[in-house]
Amino acid sequence: MTKLDNDVIEQTAQEFAKLALTVKGDPDVLEAFYTKDLLLSGERAQIIELVMTRLTEGTASPGLQRIGAALYFMETQTGVRGRKPIARPRRWLHIGESYVELKKAQTWDEAILTLMSEFHMGKTSVEESVRFYLKVMQRVKALTGIDTLDGLGK
Repeated sequence: MTKLDNDVIEQTAQEFAKLALTVKGDPDVLEAFYTKDLLLSGERAQIIELVMTRLTEGTASPGLQRIGAALYFMETQTGVRGRKPIARPRRWLHIGESYVELKKAQTWDEAILTLMSEFHMGKTSVEESVRFYLKVMQRVKALTGIDTLDGLGK
């Protein structure tokens, strides 16, 4: 994966800041944000499964329905061939949240090793995800004064 792009960090932080200031822990909006973020992180198969499950159960929020519609139109369109660019590190949000919990009792190296085994990812991928998470949360705090996800009801 390439070096983290400041524009991607800024865009992600802006999305989090907007969510933090408007949602105040609404689970439907949080689910739609997590789903969108996983999609942008390249977890396409996992998102399709989640959206299809929620749609089948009839419990999909309006935001999740919009994501489902976008997925449908993306599947039916023909376009550029080849691998789609992934702007955000894979599973950065979950890895970052886990790192915050682990850093209370472990050093950087110990936490990275634990995350590597937990998420079945290589060292560089885990480190890049953690760094991305830390930079985004630092920017969110600068924008809103809210520290990590505590202000979102998590």
